[in-house]
Amino acid sequence: MTQTQGTKGDVLNVITNAIVPLSRSPIWDTDTLTAEIGYTHLLSVTQNPVLFNGVGYPGCPSNNKWNGCSTRDYVNFGVVFQPQWLQVFPGVDLSMPASVTGGLYGTNPINPGSSGSAQGFFIYSIGVQALIRQRATVTLAYTGYLAHMNGVTQAGQSGNLNAYNSAGNGLYGLNDRPWVSLTLQSSF
Repeated sequence: MTQTQGTKGDVLNVITNAIVPLSRSPIWDTDTLTAEIGYTHLLSVTQNPVLFNGVGYPGCPSNNKWNGCSTRDYVNFGVVFQPQWLQVFPGVDLSMPASVTGGLYGTNPINPGSSGSAQGFFIYSIGVQALIRQRATVTLAYTGYLAHMNGVTQAGQSGNLNAYNSAGNGLYGLNDRPWVSLTLQSSF
């Protein structure tokens, strides 16, 4: 019999977050700190458990979270720090959004290995943003990645360290792929 459908199951998700306005300081006019922590727990695998890429299941032959196999419990976090400087130029407010998100414990049982939701996988970003006359926003940002590589030092089976290889935790193929973006957003 050929398996034509993937694995299905039940999970419990808990998310808590906070937005904290910070008062004026000698360094910024205003600031906001946003933080979030999330928890996912695998309750059960209800369909095709042999395909499930999780520790203790046949779909995870290495039985190792550091190779991208999901765990029963997963904890992640995110923090955004955004100092602002008001009226730097007439009609222009500047801010410097900086963020980091990552996995603190385990590998997410929801789509493990492909979403980067894993212990030791982090995405970080810093940028400069201009709000022009409350109508247009221009943002220049740098984004980078850091994933645990589980000792990977050479090319995988396909001949390269691709992002979905199963010898690391998270999208480790992105470790050397930081990028810079310039975006313009406007309302009419």
